[in-house]
Amino acid sequence: MLWNGRYGSYYLGIENQLIENYPMPYRILQYDCLVYKDQMDVLEKEHRKKKDLRSSEEFLSGIKASDRLIP
Repeated sequence: MLWNGRYGSYYLGIENQLIENYPMPYRILQYDCLVYKDQMDVLEKEHRKKKDLRSSEEFLSGIKASDRLIP
């Protein structure tokens, strides 16, 4: 869930489990990676549409140095 708070935007994820699940930390890392990937995809799509990537680093990565991802 994306939450827009007083000091910025945050992603909030809650998963309840009734029994101990050993691979839970791995699954949470996967969730984090997917959220970052979605943010990257949106930024890349916007910049490619605008064609505003100037340097070779920006062009290869698909984002600008000034872009920020929501942790």
